[in-house]
This record gives sequence, structure tokens and C-alpha cells, in this order.
Amino acid sequence: MKRSTRLMKVFGGVCICALMIGLTGCSPLLIGDMKFQMGDYPAATTALTTYLETHPDSFQGHYMLGRTYLETGDTEKALSMLQKALQLKPGDPEATIYLGLVYVAQDNYEMAIATLEKFNDKDRPVVESAVKKQITLLKIAQSKKLAKEALAAEKSLAAAKPDSNTYAICYYADMTQDKNLQAFSKALAAMTISNLSKVNAIRIVERLRLQALMDEMALGQSGVVDPKTAPRTGKLLGAENIVTGTLSQDIQAVTALASASRGRVIGNAAVTVKKDNFFQLPGAIAADVVKMNNIPLNPAEANAIGAIHTKNMDAVLYYGKALDALDKEDWKTALNYFNKAIAADPGFELAILGRETCPDDSSDGMSSLDKMEPQQMKAQIESNFNDAVENQNAADEAVKDSLSGGGGH
Repeated sequence: MKRSTRLMKVFGGVCICALMIGLTGCSPLLIGDMKFQMGDYPAATTALTTYLETHPDSFQGHYMLGRTYLETGDTEKALSMLQKALQLKPGDPEATIYLGLVYVAQDNYEMAIATLEKFNDKDRPVVESAVKKQITLLKIAQSKKLAKEALAAEKSLAAAKPDSNTYAICYYADMTQDKNLQAFSKALAAMTISNLSKVNAIRIVERLRLQALMDEMALGQSGVVDPKTAPRTGKLLGAENIVTGTLSQDIQAVTALASASRGRVIGNAAVTVKKDNFFQLPGAIAADVVKMNNIPLNPAEANAIGAIHTKNMDAVLYYGKALDALDKEDWKTALNYFNKAIAADPGFELAILGRETCPDDSSDGMSSLDKMEPQQMKAQIESNFNDAVENQNAADEAVKDSLSGGGGH
């Protein structure tokens, strides 16, 4: 397995010297690193533990011992060491990655996602991009896991009270004769989710999680949750408020707000715009939802829920098609449509975010990820991360060569 390139740069030369002159006099930290690189984890554990006895505030000691424990499968000790490392050096990119991997190995995808979302390494954009893509895969895997668990426990969930401040925004049913608004519907949901997420008083169910539940409920193809059955969907998602609706010419959006606990629709609204003014719909729907539940807004929130994402219909349709391909785990097609959406409107931020977080075509589909044990998932993400580090190093070297006149070494 590939090791951290940065670690090898820091310690590699010193450790080679240690091999040449013998280990006598070498710091236990250097010995521990060398043993780790050699795969001698018991010896690495001994050396690093010895080092921390006299250097209890060493970031590198805790980081290396945490990684050593992770390699041996002792995730509890790995967790403790890496958490301490991040206390000593908050935000360290490598420690953040490997703490996330500990949670993956523990089958705790929720904490893994939360940890990896804190990854920040602006000097290595290739690595940052790879981490964002891995987060998407983890979110899909977590969403499918939660969907299966919810359906399996549906009887007990029926008696539970959903969170009153949580909203699920469903895809609107395309009622046009030629069904030419299906891609628009998926994009509309994503844009409305983005607008409503600006309201501090409410929580929004992620679109990926709703999609995973619809797939499990065999609603994935139509993407439609009927207002009459919306309360069931809300119970399964733990969301009290479920927003559903229909789309028809010219464009008319009819919105229904259903209550999971009451088991019925509690509000309706309708808005019609000319096709050229389609971009007004996300803000109008968000405003209707807020009004139906009498949610007070401060001036900043009132302005934010009316945000316009793009005025280019082609960009929206490409974006909707990209989301549909993403949901089908067709990463190549999804990336192609995200790029087309950005080409149509270079300022379309949701499409830019979609491209940044879309898994690579080489990434495993969920048919493979569903079968992976936590340790296998951990190994795949670690491998992808190390590949990204190598690609970043190669890109950095290419830039150095070009600046020096392309003379190479």
C-alpha cells in the first residue's frame, strides 16, 4: 500500500541514513516512522509509544501512532491518537484524512463525512478535489444505508415524532403532455433546497438521501412522491414537512406541504411564470413554503431565499440531466452534463459545485460499494487519496520545470 508522500519527504532521507549507520542514537520517532514504512507495525508501535512518553505534546508522534494503530485494525486507539494530533495541530490535512478513515473503518460514515468535510488544503487543489469526490461516494453509501434501515424499521418509525423543523423537498411531477420538464424538475428541487437552506430555523434533507429512499421504495424512475403518501416518506426521513408538487405549462408550479405527524396536506400554493422567467420559481416556491408554516425571516434570509441561480434554461436542463446521471451512478455522463451546464452559464454555482464533487469515472459504482466491508472502503479511499497526492506532486513538479525553462533535472 502507498504511504504518505509528505511523510516520506520529511523522514525518508534521515531514515535511509539510519539504515546506513544503524539505529543506535536515532530518535524513537524516526525509528517508528521507518518501521511504519517497512510495514513492521509492532516495532513502530513500540518506538512511537516510547517517543510519546517523553514528548507528550508531539503532533507527529500522535499522528504516526494513530496511523499505525489504524493499519493494525485497532480503530479505537487510532481514533484517540488522531483526535489528539488534531488538538495539537488543528486542521492538519493528513491528520484530518486519516481520522476520517478511522470512522470509515468503524462503519461510521456520518462522522467520516463530517470529518472529511473539514479537509482544507488550498495549496493542493488536486488532493482537495479528490477528497470532495470521496465525500460524495460516502454520502451516497450512507444515504442508501439509511434508506434500507428506515424501511426495515418502518413500523417503529411510524410511532416516532419527526423533527418539526426538518423539510424534505421532493421532485415535482411533470404534468406536461410531452414530459419535457423532467430534467427541469430535478434541477428545480436542487435549487429550491439551496434557497431554503439559507433559513436558519429549518433543516433540509439532502437530495441524495431523498433519492436513495425513493430508489429503495421503487420510486427512483419517476422521482415523484404523491402528496397523499408524502407523510410516509416524511416518517422514513424523520422530516415533519414534505414539499411536493406538480409542473405544467406555462410554467405553473403547484406546491403542496404535507405534515408527516398529521398524515395530511396542510397547505397549498401555486405560482405561474413565463418560460423565460423560469428562474423565479425556486425563490417563489421557497417563499411559499416559509409562508405556509409562518416561519419568521430576518432581512438577510428573506433576500437569500429568493436567490437566482441562473437565467439560462439550457444550463438548468443540463444540470438536471447531470443530477439524474449522478443518481444512476453514471459518473462520466454526469460530469459531461455538469460541464455543459457550466459552459452555458459559467457563473452557475450549483453546477460548479456538482462538477467539483462528482466522482471520477474510475470510481466504483454503488453495486460494488454496497458489498464493501468497512475496511475495504477505507482501503479504497486511502488509495484514491494517495493517488491524488502523487498526481499533485507530479503537477507541482511540472510547474517547477516550466518555470525553470523546462530543463528538468
